[in-house]
Amino acid sequence: VGLVMFSDRIVKLIPIKMGPQHYYDIIKALSSPKLYGGKFDFTRVLKFLNNYLTRNSIVIIVSDFIGLDNSWKTHFRIATKKFDFLLMIMVRDPLDNKFPKDTGQVVLEDPFSSTKLLTDPNMVGEAYEYQSRDIKEKIKSEISKDRCDTIELITDKPFEKPLSSFFIR
Repeated sequence: VGLVMFSDRIVKLIPIKMGPQHYYDIIKALSSPKLYGGKFDFTRVLKFLNNYLTRNSIVIIVSDFIGLDNSWKTHFRIATKKFDFLLMIMVRDPLDNKFPKDTGQVVLEDPFSSTKLLTDPNMVGEAYEYQSRDIKEKIKSEISKDRCDTIELITDKPFEKPLSSFFIR
C-alpha cells in the first residue's frame, strides 16, 4: 500500500511498501492536520498517478471533488484504462450540500482568494442546494462514463456501512 496526499501539489508521498511500521507511517500522515488544506489541482494528481504507478494498480481516490475544472477528464480516462481498479470516494460536509436554515445572515469566505460575501441562507438556500446537487451529479456522471464507481460519504454520518456495502456488492 502507498499513499499520495495532495492539494494543488503533492504534499505527502509514502511509496508502496508493507509492514507494521509502514502502516503507522500512513496513519501518522493521515492524522496530521498540517498536510491538509490549500488549493486543489486534481489534474496534476491524475498526471502524477498515471506516470508514477504501474499498470494494473488498484487506486482509491478520496476527495470532496469541489472546484474541478474540465482538464481532469482526459487524465481520468487514461487512469481508468491503465489501472485494474479505480474507485472515487467523494467525502462531503453537510454544509457542502445544504445551507442551514434560519441562521440569519452569514459571511462566506472563499478559501482560495479570501473574498468575503454577506448572504442570507434563507434567500439562496434552494439555489445553493440545486447547484451543489447538480455539480455532484455531473462529476458522478463523468466518472461513471468510464465504468468507474463512486461512493459518497457525508462527514456527519458513519462511513462503515456505505463502504462495506460497496465492497460486498
